[in-house]
Amino acid sequence: MNILRDIIDFDEYIYLNVINNVINIKVGDTEVVLPLTSNSNVPLLFDVLEPYLGDTPYYESSDIEGSDNKRVLLRCISKEDYLNLSRAVINSYVPYLAMVACDMDDTVLIRITYHAKNESMVIHAGLMSDLQVVLFEIHR
Repeated sequence: MNILRDIIDFDEYIYLNVINNVINIKVGDTEVVLPLTSNSNVPLLFDVLEPYLGDTPYYESSDIEGSDNKRVLLRCISKEDYLNLSRAVINSYVPYLAMVACDMDDTVLIRITYHAKNESMVIHAGLMSDLQVVLFEIHR
């Protein structure tokens, strides 16, 4: 799913839905189609965070049931790192979010917000017809 790397950016609206067992991800005028997989578990994000491990304390949190909310030690993260991290997190969550979109027969809306002043990033996700939740947040 590295193809998502080319379309995901900060402050974009990302729409994910499933039609006829195909995942459709749309950002602006660009649409990516991926096969629906049977793996719909909440991802473990340690593998996503591993390339950023270091000795600076950050705090990771999520509203998704089964996710860890904890302090992690990472290297100092640049704006580009935050963007790459957000892309990796969304890649990890695509099968789970596709399952939610299927079960609820609705489109999932995803938005990434980067805050330079307080060195943080938040990824919100939720159904178009419902509340948004924090899919992933990381800050110093």
